[in-house]
Amino acid sequence: MAWLIKWYARTESIESHTVSGRLAKILLAHYNSPTMLVPEEDPRLASLLWLSGCFNLHFVVRTKHLLQEAGQHPEQYNPLQLHLQTYRLRGERLSGLLI
Repeated sequence: MAWLIKWYARTESIESHTVSGRLAKILLAHYNSPTMLVPEEDPRLASLLWLSGCFNLHFVVRTKHLLQEAGQHPEQYNPLQLHLQTYRLRGERLSGLLI
């Protein structure tokens, strides 16, 4: 379910981090059966949405690269900070779709 929300709540291209709460709610409404989604599972779904939206191959490869660069040039950690902030905000947007 988290994977579906992540992809089908996007409002722009596949590279976009722009998502729509309206689209997420429409998708969730079609799966809102007593056996599929229960309110007690909302925190779990939000966590899975955050994980599936943020921990992917691009994130891991880019993070490893930036960590290596930061180790070689400790005074230049700004790209790493910006990268992590981008994914933190992306995760917050995705988790916020369930509110």
